[in-house]
Amino acid sequence: LSHLHLDHIMGLGMFHAFANRAQKCFLYLPFCEGPASAEYQISRLFGPPVWPLKLPELEGRIEILPMPKSLEIGSLHIDTMPGNHPGGCMVFRIRFREKSIVYATDYEYTEHSFSELIDFARNTDLLLYDAQYDEEEYPKRRGFGHSTAEKGLELMQKSGAKQLLLIHYAPTNTDNVLLEREKMLSIPDASFAREGQTISL
Repeated sequence: LSHLHLDHIMGLGMFHAFANRAQKCFLYLPFCEGPASAEYQISRLFGPPVWPLKLPELEGRIEILPMPKSLEIGSLHIDTMPGNHPGGCMVFRIRFREKSIVYATDYEYTEHSFSELIDFARNTDLLLYDAQYDEEEYPKRRGFGHSTAEKGLELMQKSGAKQLLLIHYAPTNTDNVLLEREKMLSIPDASFAREGQTISL
């Protein structure tokens, strides 16, 4: 998990594999700012009185682990770096054979972190980037931990990413608003994500 904000983990308690006795699940949690560990924080969200059972009490075999800097899961190699979001958030680079995807949700630009992110995303095949706000909205939302499509384009160009998919846009945007914002990108390999979309690399 990149971070523990509710809009990213609301469905976790109903994840079907957690109820499968034959399957073992490893749940990697990021470092959390403050005295409480990520495991403690998630137990407060998934446990009485808010949820009937804590995650380790479900029928499946669940092991909760701290997020390492890098890890191997089968044929996948995953590298991580800290992003810039209130409470903390992890950025992932997932590699499979010769292909890679960078997942940078809930990320807000700062000069130092953006420089690190450019190196982290260097020549990736697909860049998933936070585009919660447009350029007009963003000045009023500084410090909220989100970014713009324009910063996504800048990251794509400076890192050499081959394709940009903009994600985590504000739910108040209509499809027509997003289509208009997409037209303004003027780059064939940059677009807003769509529900049910499949991308071949």
